[in-house]
Amino acid sequence: MKHGKATGPDNISVELIEALEDFGIGKVTHLLNEIYDTGQIPTDLSKSTLIASPKKPDILAAVKDRDLWRDMIANAYKQGA
Repeated sequence: MKHGKATGPDNISVELIEALEDFGIGKVTHLLNEIYDTGQIPTDLSKSTLIASPKKPDILAAVKDRDLWRDMIANAYKQGA
């Protein structure tokens, strides 16, 4: 995990998780074992947030160019073989 990155909606940073050391590992292990034993996932953990990031304006052109180059190389290879 990378350090210095922005936290998610839970506001928990990588540095905080690492600072918990054995205590944190014990608590997380207990929580995961409880979930496994009961088969019930807490509602907090079953929710997620999807944030769509805007695409670059020329991304479709870049994909088309990539596909065009791939096709040109494949055709040249077939003709040379």
